[in-house]
Amino acid sequence: MMTLERFKSLAAAYGAEIGRWPGESQDEARRLIAHSAEARAVVSAEADLDRLLATWQIVEPSPDVARRVREAARISPQHGGAPKSQNKGLGHWLWPQLASAAAAAVLGFALGWSGLWSADSSMAEPIDLSAYVVGVDVEEDMNNDS
Repeated sequence: MMTLERFKSLAAAYGAEIGRWPGESQDEARRLIAHSAEARAVVSAEADLDRLLATWQIVEPSPDVARRVREAARISPQHGGAPKSQNKGLGHWLWPQLASAAAAAVLGFALGWSGLWSADSSMAEPIDLSAYVVGVDVEEDMNNDS
């Protein structure tokens, strides 16, 4: 059995014409209309709204209004009001992602290099990566120079 609340919800969504409602709800809605004065009042109010909406017509905008809307659509408030045509290329949206990636890389390198991020820095032996970075074993080079 359909509740009056469900009936009102369906009437607001689909209008007074029960034939436009979902198929599984139509029979229950018709039974409720037959037994409930409040359901009939809801359908009457929705029928008034349906008639009003049926008379509504879209007015074609004047060429001047259409031109002004097109011009306003080209303005981008996110970029200080600059026309979108000046924001061509990847740079205007790619640079923040690249800057974030670079900052993360620098921070990761600094934390890894400093040894602050190790589980127990007093017990951890530092790893000398200079041979990989410079291409020579700096410690061996220093021993050979002495």
